[in-house]
Amino acid sequence: MYLDVHSASITPYIDYDASIENAGMFRETVSRYRELYSVLRENHQGPVQGEGGAQFLYQGYVDDIEARLITPKTINPGYNLPLLVDFDMNKLRSKAMVHGVGWYPLWLTEDLITPNYIKPNWDQVLSYIATELAYGHGGYLPEEWDTDTTVNFVVHAQTEYNHVFAIQQYLNNATPTSILYGDSLQTASDYIKSYPNFDDISNDDFMGKVRVTYDNGITVYVNRHSTQSWNVAVGTPNKWFSYHAIVDGTLQLFAGQSNNTDFILPPNNGWVVYNPAHN
Repeated sequence: MYLDVHSASITPYIDYDASIENAGMFRETVSRYRELYSVLRENHQGPVQGEGGAQFLYQGYVDDIEARLITPKTINPGYNLPLLVDFDMNKLRSKAMVHGVGWYPLWLTEDLITPNYIKPNWDQVLSYIATELAYGHGGYLPEEWDTDTTVNFVVHAQTEYNHVFAIQQYLNNATPTSILYGDSLQTASDYIKSYPNFDDISNDDFMGKVRVTYDNGITVYVNRHSTQSWNVAVGTPNKWFSYHAIVDGTLQLFAGQSNNTDFILPPNNGWVVYNPAHN
């Protein structure tokens, strides 16, 4: 069952009746909303999904969230937000396996509030997928009419399946052990101290390069920097890799067993995922 709105915003609605327990308190409304999910789950004998936005209040109460990105700047998703994944990785992911990084019209918004109904092209779809991989979220496939006519819906579905679904199965119970940023692989706090314009996508300081290592050996490199490529080396030959990267001088989109361990991740939508446990 999919229940929208309730997990999408921090509701302004509270009960002002002084005879009601916790009258006028936001926490009472949140508590009531949280109770709603178990009632729905019991009534229809199945999982309950929620809309993203304020998922940090409801993750764990809802079985799955159409996730949005949570940053100090905003709760709305956006192409131009930094890859600051620590809060999501360290505080939220253990509570539920969520999917996507937001509704596409909000993903491409310029002011982080107003939906942008300009339909994404293939390069922007790959940027979305790269961000899903950076955050360790499950795959999200929008309606066919939500993307540009240059985006083949079947190819889009196959790409999500081959690159995101293939890895999310191994991330369900995995725990990040290392999250590092930039060419010099710094922690989030050190990177922000070194690069104060980390949240400006038009600046070279933009926090667009992240490496996440999990306790089961999976390593994920993602490059969402708008202008800089990223040279990385990861893994051992003859293991499973997923990548959108330049290999042997050619930009390739590949998932499967590979001998390659050196990659050049292009700007905006480069990634490589190494999974030693995948057959």
